[in-house]
Amino acid sequence: MNAYAGRRSAVGGALGVLALMLAGCGGSPVPSRDQDMYALSQANVGCTADPGTVCADVKLYATPINGFGTEFRPGWTENPADGKTRVVDHLYRDLQSDGRWQLSLGFVGGLKPGIYSGTVDVGTDLVTDVLVPIPKGHRPVALSYRLEVSSDPATRPALRAVVGAGDWAGPGGVAARTGLVAVTADPSKIKRRWSRFLQGLPTDNAASLLSWVPSPLLSNGQVVLPGMRPSDNQTATVTALQEDDGAVVWSAALPGLPDRALAVGDRLLVSGRTAETVNTTTLTSVGRRDGAAAGQVVVDGNLPNDGWTVAGDTLFLADGGQTKVTARALADLSTLRWSASLYNLLPGYGPLAQWGMTVSNGQVYASAAGRLRGFSAADGTRGTDIAVSGRDPRLLLGVALNQAPVVADATTLVLLSEREQKAGVERDNQLSVVDLATGAVRWTVSGKFMDQPVAANGVVYVSNQQSRAVEARSLINGAVVWSWAMETGDQSFQRQMVLTNSHLFVSTDRQVVALDLVSHQPVWRYGAGGLLGMTANGTLTLLNDRGGSPRQLLLVAFDVR
Repeated sequence: MNAYAGRRSAVGGALGVLALMLAGCGGSPVPSRDQDMYALSQANVGCTADPGTVCADVKLYATPINGFGTEFRPGWTENPADGKTRVVDHLYRDLQSDGRWQLSLGFVGGLKPGIYSGTVDVGTDLVTDVLVPIPKGHRPVALSYRLEVSSDPATRPALRAVVGAGDWAGPGGVAARTGLVAVTADPSKIKRRWSRFLQGLPTDNAASLLSWVPSPLLSNGQVVLPGMRPSDNQTATVTALQEDDGAVVWSAALPGLPDRALAVGDRLLVSGRTAETVNTTTLTSVGRRDGAAAGQVVVDGNLPNDGWTVAGDTLFLADGGQTKVTARALADLSTLRWSASLYNLLPGYGPLAQWGMTVSNGQVYASAAGRLRGFSAADGTRGTDIAVSGRDPRLLLGVALNQAPVVADATTLVLLSEREQKAGVERDNQLSVVDLATGAVRWTVSGKFMDQPVAANGVVYVSNQQSRAVEARSLINGAVVWSWAMETGDQSFQRQMVLTNSHLFVSTDRQVVALDLVSHQPVWRYGAGGLLGMTANGTLTLLNDRGGSPRQLLLVAFDVR
């Protein structure tokens, strides 16, 4: 924001005093203004934007006329047509060598669909560093504006199931955390299906545990949003939307701070914590159709966003001390089925926080304290035990790891040593590929890898803030097969890429792009970034965090074929 843009009222008052002083010294107060100060290069500006996106600045020129000089920087005042909704974010004014003022008008983002119009008076609250009287008989000129935020489409194509696709639940989305949905996207047909504005929970002691936006659960035609609610329901803590049109199915108030949801047959399992019970979690069984709570159990366990997972008839999670992998029967969550140590606490040091598990081929994999370990999903017997790269565990006291293994294929796992959960925050870390058949690490590279890796067909895809690029690396030797550099204006990668048969969907802080896996070039983009996911019907979802307290969120769904 230009400094002058935020000082209009104060400057106007100062100039009023200046005018009276000049009058007392023989000058004249500001007379009625009846001649235009400036000639504008255009009288109207406008743009059309999608929900959550921001229009590019509109540039035009203001030329002083009628004897009005360049010693005064023109101020500005917005006059919304409805008298209340201000949508102009800034009007930058830069004096050119030919005596004209270049004006750059920018609109705010995050507006709901609709048409916003009004005028901007150019020439109000004039600013000058020279004590000269304002010329007599001049007036500001009006610039008309019109901003249209496009509405959702009136009709939508029928949803079509992707063969073999299942629920998208948390980081990595699918059960193996590969981030892969086997759909072939058509860039010419990627269209916004619907959009929905939401709120996060108010900032209080409980919500302070959650500095990141929880991952939606995309399951069975629903988008389940823990820790989020419509603006017209201020008591709800979990909301379910229809995948088809974004309509609210139900909103419910569940215990604690809901931060994760998983599908279990015809019901949902939602976790909730409070500031007083960080090492225990309330699991609530919820009906899919109405959000009604059917039962609750408090378990000794820490359920990070990357962590707990369901496979078959078993819930796997870290214990409250965050040193063990535990298993509980879904039929009776209060009963511990088995528990196995992932690592031993170092004397005098606390546990490592928020590591996750991945289940594949009857094995539960987790990595912490420099070890990748695998356990039998049936009884917890340890099988895999491989040393992997990472920081000295003594340096990780209280540091959340926010990672879980990625099953690239039947004999290959991809690991991040640690990463930040909060979007846009970087951390030094290591990316490793482990060969389960030989029990050895194939390769390790260092960087600042932001997203959970995604992998398929012999390639692992990572977003590296250090190189400011998406890197496609060979699973065999780690060589960069191809890369895509962040574009001008992008600052950081966000959370979670989505991989399809044909494209890699990547988000920066500014936009979502679809990278063609053949040409390696962006073939589609949307002007807002955030957390990505994809349903079993091939619907791409974008959860855009607009900040504020309570947090303001926008969920957008796209057809991709």
